[in-house]
Amino acid sequence: MNISILSLTFPPEPAHHILELATGLVKKGHKVTVITSIPSYPYGRIYEEFRGRLYSVECVEQVKIVRLPIIPSHSRSVLGRTVYYITNFLSTLIYQIMTLPTRVDLVVAYHPPLTTAFNAMFYKKLKGTVFVCWIHDMWPETLMEAGLKNKMVLKVIGILAGYVYRNATKIMVLSRGFKQNLIEKGVYRDRIHVVPNWANPNKIPLRQPTAEICRKAGLSGKDYHVFYVGNLGEMQALESVIRAISLLKEEKDIKMVFVGTGTRETELRGLARKMDIEDSVKFIGRVSPEDVPGYYSIANALLVHIKDTDLFRITIPHKIYEYMMAAKPIIAAVRGDAREIILTANAGMACEPENPESISSAIKSLKLMPSADQANMGINGRRYLLETSTPDAIIDRIEEILKSSV
Repeated sequence: MNISILSLTFPPEPAHHILELATGLVKKGHKVTVITSIPSYPYGRIYEEFRGRLYSVECVEQVKIVRLPIIPSHSRSVLGRTVYYITNFLSTLIYQIMTLPTRVDLVVAYHPPLTTAFNAMFYKKLKGTVFVCWIHDMWPETLMEAGLKNKMVLKVIGILAGYVYRNATKIMVLSRGFKQNLIEKGVYRDRIHVVPNWANPNKIPLRQPTAEICRKAGLSGKDYHVFYVGNLGEMQALESVIRAISLLKEEKDIKMVFVGTGTRETELRGLARKMDIEDSVKFIGRVSPEDVPGYYSIANALLVHIKDTDLFRITIPHKIYEYMMAAKPIIAAVRGDAREIILTANAGMACEPENPESISSAIKSLKLMPSADQANMGINGRRYLLETSTPDAIIDRIEEILKSSV
């Protein structure tokens, strides 16, 4: 098949599962083109190596990658985000019009944002091309949790999202909860397929901690390091984690380490200063994907935290799979489907999200566990993924869904 994947983000932005899907489909004999934007996420500015380019066309592992112009934004401004999404939609639409004679058998629209699905529907209307919507965040619910409060805007987005979901040939979602959400929105049950995320063991190899990595991170090998790796944004509600660490002031060897950046980073740093726990909280910033396994190696535990809402009880953050593949015990400050995966794998312990007392208690309890038991939790998580969710197995499943759509 000749497949187009529409995605707002793509590597070198943190979207490596899209590249892995594209290259996996190429290995199975398909022709794949990724239509995306000039990289800007998560900084809200064009990556230095792409500055001055109106567009870019390249080939990576036989995948054609078309990068189109956007006006970037990664602020909390609704207007800024809207312009970011709309310029991606318009750039893609112009490219689609210019390449209309090109045969496309199937389009995969990576969502969010919803605008990628609008572009997929353009192909459907003009060329009769089927499209599969690959949903990682449910709209408009996610937008509401991210701070959009205008009820009229949310209502309009909800109507548009429902229209897209009902018109997709097939939909792939991350959880059973997402599937039920779509059924309640009027999407036919047999169009919806639950396809879990994955983590590539080759991209997250097991490494031994070294003094060099500790020095690079500005950490002591003698401390107990709890790492959070990922977006420091609105939906992660990481203020609760900062407050949890403030409750552990007397535990001088417990250090909370944030790897990543996001719209709430400045506020989180300010809260750590205000609570006088700067010695216990370290902000590393965003690191390259190649360096992440090294940071995992010096972690004693990995923490996942997300807002405590109905939506996030059916959401499974992608970082959970990476954490499990890193073979470190997980502190799961989440509810619902995400917590169930971690506990089913016996890969960590659960606590209550947005509850500093519960989070601090879990950190302290895990630290007091015998080191062998902590190590076994990590081993359990990696083993579980290798048995149930390898990239090859999931991409095989996705290919079956795509083939059944045409």
